[in-house]
Amino acid sequence: MAVNDSDGSATAASQRWGASVRRVTSGRRREFSSVAILSLVAGFFEAAFLVVVTRAAFAITDGERRLALFGDVEVTIAKAVVVALVLVVAKLLIGVAGAWSTARLISGVTASLRREMADAWLEASWAAQHDDRTGQLQELLVNFTQRGSTLVGALLLAITSGFNLLAMLVLAVVVAPLAALVVFLAVGVLGQLLRPFRAAVRRSGRRASTSSMEYASTLSEVSQLGLEMHVFRVQRPVGERIDALVEEQAVVNRRLDFLRQLVPAVYSGLAYLAVVLALGVVAAADSADLGSVGAVMLVMLRSLAYGQNLQSSITNYVSMIPFLDELDRRLASYRTAAEPTGDIAVSSVASIVADDLTFGYHHDDTVLHHLSFRIDPGEVVGIVGPSGSGKSTLVQLLLGLRQPSSGHISIDGRNIRELDREQWARRVTFVPQQPRLIGGTIADNIRFYRDGVDHADIERAARLAHIDRDIAGWPEGYEREGGDHGGRLSGGQQQRLCSARARVERPDVLILDEPTSSLDPMSEVLVRETLDGLRGATTVLIIAHRLSTLAICDRIMVLQSGRLVAFDRPENRDPVNGFYAEALRASTISEP
Repeated sequence: MAVNDSDGSATAASQRWGASVRRVTSGRRREFSSVAILSLVAGFFEAAFLVVVTRAAFAITDGERRLALFGDVEVTIAKAVVVALVLVVAKLLIGVAGAWSTARLISGVTASLRREMADAWLEASWAAQHDDRTGQLQELLVNFTQRGSTLVGALLLAITSGFNLLAMLVLAVVVAPLAALVVFLAVGVLGQLLRPFRAAVRRSGRRASTSSMEYASTLSEVSQLGLEMHVFRVQRPVGERIDALVEEQAVVNRRLDFLRQLVPAVYSGLAYLAVVLALGVVAAADSADLGSVGAVMLVMLRSLAYGQNLQSSITNYVSMIPFLDELDRRLASYRTAAEPTGDIAVSSVASIVADDLTFGYHHDDTVLHHLSFRIDPGEVVGIVGPSGSGKSTLVQLLLGLRQPSSGHISIDGRNIRELDREQWARRVTFVPQQPRLIGGTIADNIRFYRDGVDHADIERAARLAHIDRDIAGWPEGYEREGGDHGGRLSGGQQQRLCSARARVERPDVLILDEPTSSLDPMSEVLVRETLDGLRGATTVLIIAHRLSTLAICDRIMVLQSGRLVAFDRPENRDPVNGFYAEALRASTISEP
């Protein structure tokens, strides 16, 4: 739930700050503490160096050979120079260690965020993934996690600047308490005065987060519609849509960047006024120790630089919080939608039984109504029906990608919910109508990330899918690059490649969405022969749109408006039964 910044609630703001700090430091408290300690030590060394150098300069100007280093400790000018040199070298070494710790922390948190998001998305159900807008995952994994690393960088800069500032102020109090106290109080007052600016930055950051997601999602959608854009010649309106989003992002980011730049600028001006005030206080106190006054003024000026960095880092941190909030919200939604799995082993799949199966995407939008049927092992079943009849939804339920609203699907008498999902996926597979390839070789596409698939399995699957002759004709053979869009393969080759992918693990159930839609007549004949040869050994379910495909089916299931209106053998086409006529009419298929 978004926090209303207009009420000026300091409690709400601090809670959001605290929650985000805990989020990015979780499991890394020791590393963040190390950076803080290094920063504090480095600050002391730098402040001490400034004091030593300033007092040495005043001593040289006054023609003195010795000077008071700290308190009653007196040293020669030469020793003071050596001390200054040691302090500089020590600060340099600590700076190198701090830089390495900071870089490791930022990269570690970024990698952790990306792993968390990727794992949560991969473990989420297909339904949850399917509901995401195109490009959303990419935006989360790339830009939003990058904003997360920016947030960590800002936090580390705040820690570094804050502890350096603390060290400077502590040493300044030791050297010139009155002047240091004035500046110290001024820094605290300035922090409170800048709270409204930080609230405005947070609001702008939230708008930037929303705008960034919309822009990325739209670009991703457009990138996948190149063919349609050229066919319908809509490049100009698409360009106008992109221009509008670009302008929206420009306005949002301009305001956010302005506010982020404004805070340190305002702080710097007010802080220098505080230094002038401190100098006036010291002058009014009639301090005679010019060396101490000069040293504390130099330390104060350096402190203001750290104070400015602190304010700038806090502002940047606040502007990134909405992006981290969105990451956490998406993580929570994916984890809530984690794909369910049972613990019953699946060694084989025989009968498939649907009992009073009902499904709706929403409570008032029922897609399938009380379907009951049985599919026996080794059957070839055609599934037909007009567009919107529920064919694809039924396939998703059979694959276990969605869960029914009521009723159930049982496999050999066991509810599909109770089956081990990993083993189920090895026994039941799917070939979509629109083939989707990955960037890689032909062998990579058939193997499809499954380590247990060897080259002999790949060659056998290629033969079954009738793409082996095509592969043999390519000089690279199975090492030919297919491309993530299959640009180097014909539509029929892509379809047969996906068919080989589905069959490489010898599944018990093969579900296909019109397997011959992209094939030439010769390849179509070969695929039908292959499917016919599976009868009795593999259960085959085919979403069919061609009469020639229905001819190889043992039985045909007819869906209409989400209801099972017929399920019978294709030869039962006499006028008395009327089944085949109903199948043709309901599925909008006609005989040649």
